[in-house]
Amino acid sequence: MLLVRPRYLLYILIFFLPATLTGNAPDENTEISWKTLRGYNLKTGKMSEMLTKLNGKPIRIPGFMVPLDDMDYESVGRFLLVPDPQACIHVPPPPANQMIYVVMKGKKKAPVTWGVPVVLSGELKVKSIRSQFGVVSFQVAGEMVKPYTGK
Repeated sequence: MLLVRPRYLLYILIFFLPATLTGNAPDENTEISWKTLRGYNLKTGKMSEMLTKLNGKPIRIPGFMVPLDDMDYESVGRFLLVPDPQACIHVPPPPANQMIYVVMKGKKKAPVTWGVPVVLSGELKVKSIRSQFGVVSFQVAGEMVKPYTGK
């Protein structure tokens, strides 16, 4: 029988703990900024190294909603996320690399907020999509939308 001293047992447990318990889970949402999204060159279609790494990965980003669905004024399944509360209200719309087309996963709905910042969590895809507000460079399969608290 192998005996392990208690202090070494702690080291063994920490080393072999699954990533989900240590906070380094591969599906943990990475918080990104709108500056990161500017790493997509609209003229060449090339992406920054950081954006390439984030493509297809779960992210979290703060922004403002522009509802796209015929809505009940309480919740939507599709919307644009933009960095500024006045974006898409005035012409011209933001650049394509400063808008995210969001489709909530499954039958989830996001609470509609007007001029109030939210935090979106979901899987980011670099994908050109045409919306009623112009071309959008990114799509997110939305997991969760919650009020922005600044943390």
